[in-house]
Amino acid sequence: MCSSLELVLDHSALIPCGDKPEEEKQAIRRLGDILPSTNATWYVTREYLRQAQSILGRELKGHHPLPKLQSSLQRVLQWFLELTRSRSHHYKNVPLSSYGEMGLKLHVLSRNAYNYLEQKRPEFHTILVELRNTHRVEGEDVEVISIALLVTLNIRSSVNFVTTDKGIIDVVEDLKGRLSWSS
Repeated sequence: MCSSLELVLDHSALIPCGDKPEEEKQAIRRLGDILPSTNATWYVTREYLRQAQSILGRELKGHHPLPKLQSSLQRVLQWFLELTRSRSHHYKNVPLSSYGEMGLKLHVLSRNAYNYLEQKRPEFHTILVELRNTHRVEGEDVEVISIALLVTLNIRSSVNFVTTDKGIIDVVEDLKGRLSWSS
């Protein structure tokens, strides 16, 4: 059964504080409070979770109360990282909470989406490298874009990409144009 909402969340869409405009912070807080109760699948990789642990640990320190999504994620992130160490298991639709009060599920696609594309889908990896260089997108942003591309290619589902980063938006828009051209 397919979820009603397929998501890829950039790390910036998880941080409701910092030097962002106030309306952006409010939108992130609202998303963090609403998203956990929705029937949605959030696509991640082990690399994404590792980066989230680092970024969220640094950025959300001392910012309480946190929205429901961020506080739940902080509680279970280490556990999810331990689960994804195994090469023999693919985790699909794992609830974010063991108590069942959340509709949001995590789906771990691979250990590292960018490396997966390089090995298994080199034609799309080449396009991604070109766009990455053109728009000067680096670091964890490349992994997030790679996750969205993998969902689109492998799961054949449209994905809702949530970000507050203009560079990522530019890459995704160019990538969408390239994908529709190559179809």
